[in-house]
Amino acid sequence: EDRTQIRALAEIVGRCLAGKLKSLPAVASTYADGLVHYSTIFAAAPVLIVALHKPPASVSGPLLQGVPHAELVSGEPLSVAMAVQNMLLAAQALQLGTCVLTGPLFVQDAFAGSLGMPAGFELNCFIAVGHPDEAPAAPRRKNLENIAEFRNDAPPCKP
Repeated sequence: EDRTQIRALAEIVGRCLAGKLKSLPAVASTYADGLVHYSTIFAAAPVLIVALHKPPASVSGPLLQGVPHAELVSGEPLSVAMAVQNMLLAAQALQLGTCVLTGPLFVQDAFAGSLGMPAGFELNCFIAVGHPDEAPAAPRRKNLENIAEFRNDAPPCKP
């Protein structure tokens, strides 16, 4: 809730991310300003929540070898994402605005030590919380048939 600390963190993220983006090919440079802007938009937020997760225990290492996207199978980052979703819904019910940010993760080495994170935890995302400047209308929902397909022709699992 320390707005000075939030703004200082946004400054570090912006400066480090801009520096990192300079090394990208020219094609990507057209998106650089937008990425820096949206990665630091939390600077004006009155509250910033830092969501953390514990990496999987080393005992699960052998189980996860060769598994694509082992970080998802281990469950910790995914569990935090589900908890964050519930926080967003609770904030909405309180008429608060929120914004989940993962852009700062690109340069987390530059600021992770200053966050006072407990040992053994990793950064999952930032959640900016505040009172929204506007209340846009909810987007029109698509019909379920337009976004999902239900099939029952998958091969059976092998034992």
